[in-house]
Amino acid sequence: MNKRIRFVVKGKVQQVGFRYFCQREAIVLNLTGFAKNLPDGSVLVEAQGEESAIEKFRPIVARGPRDSVVSSCIESWIDTHSNDMGFSVGWES
Repeated sequence: MNKRIRFVVKGKVQQVGFRYFCQREAIVLNLTGFAKNLPDGSVLVEAQGEESAIEKFRPIVARGPRDSVVSSCIESWIDTHSNDMGFSVGWES
């Protein structure tokens, strides 16, 4: 059964490859969604797919890539989307 989760990740998470790290890991886990920078310096990540894959993705996002420092990672389960195609990287202004 597909589920969707949203993460708001704070700390040193911009300009460290965080979004692309999430994208690579999501693709490996066959998850769709996106990762994008927010104006306040945090990163918003949404991932959708099998619950077992999301459970593997959760600690990956909470840890982040080597050069990041995650100070908080707030998670919330949200409604699934039917129009997801792949896992994209973006910026919100």
